[in-house]
Amino acid sequence: MEASVLVPLHVDIGGNLSVLLTKRTDKLGTHGGEVCMPGGKRDAADGTASCTALRETREEVGIRPEDINVLAELRPTRTKNGVLVTPVVGVLSPSFSLKNVYPNAREVADVFTVPLTLFLSDANHGYEDRMYGELKARVHFFRNAKHPVWGLTAHVLIDIARLAYGKEPDFQVQCDPQERYRSSHSPH
Repeated sequence: MEASVLVPLHVDIGGNLSVLLTKRTDKLGTHGGEVCMPGGKRDAADGTASCTALRETREEVGIRPEDINVLAELRPTRTKNGVLVTPVVGVLSPSFSLKNVYPNAREVADVFTVPLTLFLSDANHGYEDRMYGELKARVHFFRNAKHPVWGLTAHVLIDIARLAYGKEPDFQVQCDPQERYRSSHSPH
């Protein structure tokens, strides 16, 4: 299965870069209650990953495709459940405001923004090294004022922050595959 997520970036009046995130409702069977970027499964009519991300963003939070300037489709990432997810980076129009967001109440419990620099700082960062079959992977999580961000969402946002700021995070992104299980906190 293929899916796309939009990484909706916004530059505020002070020139600070933030990202819009959603918290899924607890009622959803897949990833209920988790923080994520708008997105979902690719429909046959979508055509491209960008079309999927823009359609899902409109359905989930009411932001129109014409209010998003798509910059790039990034390399797809396979989730632990085997879904191939393509992150699509887009910039929201300068007139964007959370007041103009209309979340789909069946899917979205909350919509909020966080500074993109959060994903480069060790201040609110933690991780767990987990085994997925025979593959060892580092699962990052970040605490912010609203909700914890972790898993694939955190992984994608670390990469976006690295690209946007041209610098490496204050923490080690990848785990050492030879090292035994480690953790630097709990994601919840």
